[in-house]
Amino acid sequence: MREGLVRTSVFASKKRDMPQIITIGAFVLGAVLILVALVGGGSKVFGAEVSGEAGSVPRILAVVGAFFLILPFGQYLVALNYNNRGMDYYERKAYDEAISEFSAAIRVDPNYALAYINRGRTYLEQGNYAQAQADFDKTKRLGYTPR
Repeated sequence: MREGLVRTSVFASKKRDMPQIITIGAFVLGAVLILVALVGGGSKVFGAEVSGEAGSVPRILAVVGAFFLILPFGQYLVALNYNNRGMDYYERKAYDEAISEFSAAIRVDPNYALAYINRGRTYLEQGNYAQAQADFDKTKRLGYTPR
């Protein structure tokens, strides 16, 4: 019996991999920094005083820090979106379009193992066993093991 493709969301599984945990943690920290930047003078965050006017150094650093911390999460969401669009194409048996979407997810995040798995399974549907095996081998090199 052949397994289906894997659709994922940010909080879908109870078992998280380390990049996902780091990404979610960076997002939360980035959100806190944005809040710090938006709060008026005299605020304390983790015991540190954040004060000054809109152009003050602490507030500028908070905004810049938040931007760079949220950036990886955005990358993950873009790859996730491509993966899920690929799933939609796969379900409609539009395999070429599905492969294109899974490949886009991999270009955005070359370590996104589920996109390799889904693309590999789509290659299997097309009878392209060599490319399917290459994708499955890549997931092993990434350290992904099926549950």
